[in-house]
Amino acid sequence: MLIGIASLLLITSCDKVNELVDRVKHIGGPSEAHAGVEPMNHEQAKALIAAESKLVMIEFYTDTWGPCRKLAPVLERLAEANAKKVRIVKVDANKNGEWAAEEKIRSVPTIQFYRKGIKVNEFSGSYPEQVLQEQIDQFSGSGKAKTDKEGNPVVPAIQP
Repeated sequence: MLIGIASLLLITSCDKVNELVDRVKHIGGPSEAHAGVEPMNHEQAKALIAAESKLVMIEFYTDTWGPCRKLAPVLERLAEANAKKVRIVKVDANKNGEWAAEEKIRSVPTIQFYRKGIKVNEFSGSYPEQVLQEQIDQFSGSGKAKTDKEGNPVVPAIQP
């Protein structure tokens, strides 16, 4: 009986691991070149952040808010132009409210940058394409970013 329960627990755990692997495969896996902004839920985005070796840019947005709609084509252009160095993801703050609350998202659009699983910058508001490109260059390592001894970016705060 004890062996049966242990086997059932192992199978359940393996199923969860396999489910997570399938999710990462579904979102393209780490380090594949993607052109375009990828819509994801919180589970997919968290899996990508953990697995991706290149820069991940998350936009918390809502479909009904004007600044988010205005930013959408800018992010599409940035995603296409920078596919080899950044994955740009959008997460609907209304549909993923629990994660938005965890992340203390108070307004949309809010942009977060993750590198090697660590949040390296966050800001709210709709910024010009050039400012966002500079952020991508800085945090992806392709710009003139200041780095620490381990190669991680030294993060200046962006001012609205």
